[in-house]
Amino acid sequence: MAITSASTDSEVWASFDDNADYESSGSCSMALAFRTACRYLMRRRPTEIGRGNRSITMESLQQLYKDAGDWLALHPATSANGGSRVRYLAMENFRG
Repeated sequence: MAITSASTDSEVWASFDDNADYESSGSCSMALAFRTACRYLMRRRPTEIGRGNRSITMESLQQLYKDAGDWLALHPATSANGGSRVRYLAMENFRG
């Protein structure tokens, strides 16, 4: 389920946890959902975020957000646009 501005903190944390495995799953949609959860957490908690007995600093959260963006940039063929990006130009059948 996609989170929205009406999502509770528990729902945002659940999305953060559920989608943190985007790298081993190779899932761009999970990476995008993870970044969305990071953005919500950064907006809702300005310095340190906690859940239960664990917490994460804003700097760590910003780094996780950046890491997911870097991963997405390296995996354009599986991106949210359906992999329609041109990756190379083939010229073997070109006649001038």
